[in-house]
Amino acid sequence: MADDAILILTGYSPDQIRLEGESRAWRLAPDNARARTYAVLCYNANGEYGSADIEHGSGFLVGALAGVVPSREVEGRWVLRFSEIARISVPDLWPGHQAPFTYTSMEDLGIDPSRLNFRPVGTLN
Repeated sequence: MADDAILILTGYSPDQIRLEGESRAWRLAPDNARARTYAVLCYNANGEYGSADIEHGSGFLVGALAGVVPSREVEGRWVLRFSEIARISVPDLWPGHQAPFTYTSMEDLGIDPSRLNFRPVGTLN
């Protein structure tokens, strides 16, 4: 499927994302993000929040997109909300782009969503 995912580089930990059910404050075109089914999160160990025991650039989570809403914290930025999430472990998934997100496909990332163990937000261990 063509461009069914947004690949994101984030410093937030899996626990933060699980508890909050979102990845926030992105400067993106909301209609482009809403056209996607999944967000695939890669870990930014160099960011201000980097503290998880995950290698930089590794894919660690897939979120089923439930909505794209304006940030309440930062004007002009958007929050990606998830209905459910699944843990993954894909080393070196981040392609090294300067921008912290890119549109892609699950197929190009080598991830088959039907094989993932999705859980409702707030329940993933």
